[in-house]
Amino acid sequence: MGIKTKITKTSSIAGGNPTANDIRNYILNEYNNGTCPPSFVLLVGDANFVPVHYITPHPRHSNTLTGTDLYYFTLSGNIQNDYLPDVYGGRISVEIPSQLDVIVNKILTYEKNPPVHSNWFANILLAAYKQSGRYFIHTSGRIYNYTTPLGYNCNRQYENGYPPGSTSGCISAINDGVIIANHRDHGSSQNWGSSYTGWSHPKLTTGDISQLTNGDMLPVMFSINCQSGWFDGETDSYLGNYESLPEVFLRAPGKGVIGCVASTRTSWSGYNDELCAGFYDAIWPDFDPSYPTCSSTNSVPSPIYYMGAVLDYGKYWMYDKYILPGGCQPYPWTSSKPYNRISFENFHWHGDPAMSIWTAMPTTMSVTCKKIGSRMITVTVKDGNNPIKNALVCLQKTDLYLTGRTRLNGKVTLIIPSGTSKGTADITVTKHNFLPWESNIEIIKISKSNIYPPQHLLSLQETKYGLQTPFENKENEHTTYMKSVKKDTNQENRFNLDELGMFCGYVYAYMGGDPIPLAGAEIAIGSVDNIWVTDNEGYFETGYIWEPGTWEITINPPNGTEDLYLPLFQIADISG
Repeated sequence: MGIKTKITKTSSIAGGNPTANDIRNYILNEYNNGTCPPSFVLLVGDANFVPVHYITPHPRHSNTLTGTDLYYFTLSGNIQNDYLPDVYGGRISVEIPSQLDVIVNKILTYEKNPPVHSNWFANILLAAYKQSGRYFIHTSGRIYNYTTPLGYNCNRQYENGYPPGSTSGCISAINDGVIIANHRDHGSSQNWGSSYTGWSHPKLTTGDISQLTNGDMLPVMFSINCQSGWFDGETDSYLGNYESLPEVFLRAPGKGVIGCVASTRTSWSGYNDELCAGFYDAIWPDFDPSYPTCSSTNSVPSPIYYMGAVLDYGKYWMYDKYILPGGCQPYPWTSSKPYNRISFENFHWHGDPAMSIWTAMPTTMSVTCKKIGSRMITVTVKDGNNPIKNALVCLQKTDLYLTGRTRLNGKVTLIIPSGTSKGTADITVTKHNFLPWESNIEIIKISKSNIYPPQHLLSLQETKYGLQTPFENKENEHTTYMKSVKKDTNQENRFNLDELGMFCGYVYAYMGGDPIPLAGAEIAIGSVDNIWVTDNEGYFETGYIWEPGTWEITINPPNGTEDLYLPLFQIADISG
């Protein structure tokens, strides 16, 4: 799906018997020094194969230590003082290879070929319990009130509330197909001595997996309650060893869920309510249009559909909304240590953190690929006749990995590095709520003999390259105009500025046809140390305010393409 991936076996870490700290140190080294620093970290194996961290005593569990994967994902500080995640993480907890095969096949089917015989993508299950002094129904109501006007059908199963809810109602909703199965209430685990593992009200337990017949209509489950995600029974300090709700529902072939957020230990209202709300703002940012602000801790962009990122966004929302202010309305409780840290440690994403959730009926995209000589491939992505912006295009084979995102016109051009061997390369195009497009293309051996002659220049001709200056007038003092940049007729790469201003513009490559916006070109101005690099649309802007005078501008091609372009250019004057 366009994400460069490295697989590491635990047998290659610390002599083949790594501790949790050994694995964290390996991930930390890859994060700081690796050639492919991770944005996602997926752990594969149950707790007896890939150990969890035991760091924080839990006050509700006789101060035994809380099992958590959190510190595999917090990489900018030490374990003792940093519990804010830096990468998107998840775990696929399996004991044997056949269980992994089931889960991988479920994920691939979900991403590439989900059932579309009915629009189950418009359905959401909201299960909760009406209890005096708790806010389970309130939180579910916030979700209902936001998603229903968007066109989603929310099946509310409210035990002891209205509309009434039950176990059979929850099972029927899942069997009919929902994209999200959301639960706010209590939960429990047999590892803690309970008679069941799962939701309390309406009750949905590991034993109910036999009642599910939902096939490949697999929901994301938000099991926001106590203990239903207690997956480390193999290595915790208790005698029982029972599988958690997400493990059972994820491992089940032909039914169950595609992934689940759940807690390893007892968790707390207030924290849980805001965590749950944060998931919906991650996926639908207008859930709270005022969040995040410039002062928020949350650095996760939204909308975000990768499920590992959705979990992180929810945790940051909980941190900003509930932990930092010491609680928030309408809850009567306050946040406090160690509950703050444990609330981050408790909740895990069981599944692939790089998997995107569907939020609408998948659409088919049309894709065309045009080879320009031996070095360039232009990919055009459309929805019918409409160009699709920001689709991720990936071209890869053994010695090749290129990605780019389509521009406003639905196009992106990938440049194949010199030295690439001949062979078949796979092309994948992905965009949220579109079915992925996959094909392949033959790459010939790239050498000097089949490169375009280097008279094809980098060019900024006929673009909006110019001097940008703020212009004040009485009607709108924030109006911005493009002013004229005058070329020094005596010097090829010197330009005269008449007044204070900012450089910006587009870089194009001319390859014997239409000009192609060139991503990755490097612009240097004068003796300033900064280098500005063009984006996917070939655009750059300096952000500096430059003094009037004559400035020398140098434009160099992207790294690895120096043999394809001359570092020369032409710039046209532009009048504002």
